[in-house]
Amino acid sequence: MRSGLLINDEPLIKLGHRLLCMFFAAYDFEVFYRESDPVLRDSDPLDDFRQFEETEISENLLTLAALARACDDEYGLLGIAESAFPQGVGTLTTDKGVGLLTLREACNKIVHAQSLTYDLAKGTENPIWGKWHQDQGHTVTDSFKAPAIIIKGMLQNGNACETRIELVPFIYGVSIGNISQWKIA
Repeated sequence: MRSGLLINDEPLIKLGHRLLCMFFAAYDFEVFYRESDPVLRDSDPLDDFRQFEETEISENLLTLAALARACDDEYGLLGIAESAFPQGVGTLTTDKGVGLLTLREACNKIVHAQSLTYDLAKGTENPIWGKWHQDQGHTVTDSFKAPAIIIKGMLQNGNACETRIELVPFIYGVSIGNISQWKIA
């Protein structure tokens, strides 16, 4: 008989959805400020809404990463999901070069992060369906939101490193248990 808490993908999907909504909304908050130039901006009512933004994002990212690792320990889902992301979900840059980041490694970096910054980047490739479009011979040209987090830290050997986690593939990979069935890559 199994004891302990049962883990399923419902909380992962909810956290993933919440994080995607937060990050995609962050791209458009600037239009709601009275003063468009951040240097000239004084206090604004929008600041009241945004005052907990970083804490909310950090708490949700940490919870998502920890739950995803627990699910992986129990069911091995991250290894299965990685087939959907053969190019990884980010990069790890060290003095030895740049390497691809697996879902499990991305979770570990988030769990052990001392601090992180957000990059509200845009790209010309759909962050989920881009490879599928290419494989199908489709040309899709558009501007896609591609948020990322950047974690600067130290490796266990004491050397500096920088981790960049592309949030859309990361969140899809850790939140949706059957992502490998979608043939997105």
